[in-house]
Amino acid sequence: MTSAALEIAYIHSEKYVSICDKHPKVKGRASMVHDLIESYDLLSLMKIVAPFEASCNDLLTYHTEKYIQTLEFVEKRLVNSIESHEEDCFNEDEINYINEIGLGYDCSLFSNIYLYAKAIVGGTLSAANCLIDSQAVVSINLNGGWHHARTDEASGFCYVNDIVIGILKLLTKFKKVLYIDLDVHHGDYVEEAFLYTNKVVTFSIHKFGDGFFPGTGMKNSIGKGKGKYYTINAPLKDGVDNKMFTYVFKNIFTEVFHCFSPEVIVVQCGADCLTGDPLGSFNLTSEALVDCVKFVLKEKVPTMILGGGGYNLSNTARCWTQVIAGILNTTLNNDIPEHDKWECYGPDFALSFNPNHKKNENSLEYIEDLLSFLKGNIKFMRGFSKNEISI
Repeated sequence: MTSAALEIAYIHSEKYVSICDKHPKVKGRASMVHDLIESYDLLSLMKIVAPFEASCNDLLTYHTEKYIQTLEFVEKRLVNSIESHEEDCFNEDEINYINEIGLGYDCSLFSNIYLYAKAIVGGTLSAANCLIDSQAVVSINLNGGWHHARTDEASGFCYVNDIVIGILKLLTKFKKVLYIDLDVHHGDYVEEAFLYTNKVVTFSIHKFGDGFFPGTGMKNSIGKGKGKYYTINAPLKDGVDNKMFTYVFKNIFTEVFHCFSPEVIVVQCGADCLTGDPLGSFNLTSEALVDCVKFVLKEKVPTMILGGGGYNLSNTARCWTQVIAGILNTTLNNDIPEHDKWECYGPDFALSFNPNHKKNENSLEYIEDLLSFLKGNIKFMRGFSKNEISI
């Protein structure tokens, strides 16, 4: 392993992948992604770091005690019911409360729910520690990146908000954090967590409109109190393509980096922004996310890379494999190597995929107006020294 390899930390263990595979909405995705990365022999170019299991106290840095206790309670009941072959493991009052806190609808119950929560948060904290301890300049936790979970409620397939917990950990060393959200959905509860602080800039580029979940992330949502102007939202319409998406991203990122000068960056690479995702409506290919990540890394600031959404599993695996190759500055053969999950990439068995013929609903006038508005707000970040930063 070269010294360059030691600069890139990849969070992985077989146990971790096995636990992450159990997420009901992306069942089997963790192993599918990892196996494709492994098939291209990219693991040999990175430092493999086994994640630790987060403690209850780690979860409580963001979530309420009652919510975490409920996750633990649900897991115990489900495990006991499986062992005793019981069908009804919750009474009516328990079911009503479980539903009230977002469990059982889009966040389905499963027997490893509490173990999963601890694993995901542990993975992102492990990635944060790699940057804090200078073990790496880039740390990667593709199983993290769940941005919709609230302090006391599951939401949008997100059981815990590992991103918020990870950023809070980074703030124990770094004074200024830039969070970037590339997921097709607005990073609503990461934004909410840091709405009032000028220590963290949240920058989300996402679909907005037509009742699209979560219904937040308008351009005039800019933060509050001392955090005013430190929240940046770039709402886009259906059909945005690679060229326009990266144009918007690079313009905003360049301005933010110049005005805020972050000491560490977190990038959520939700792959539901890709063409063909059943929950998305953009028209991007892997090249857009690779281009954005490489543009960030050119600034040579410690960076944490997280996963997120991505419900076309084969395209998500293709994309995140190419993101890692981009980080490593490695070119991959377009023919996917044969491996255990090779059949999932048929009929062409190619790493790349093409955009569809979806109309781009974003006019150039809309994009320029959006950029003008956002750049105008970003300029207000200027003039803050480190001793003026507060939370």
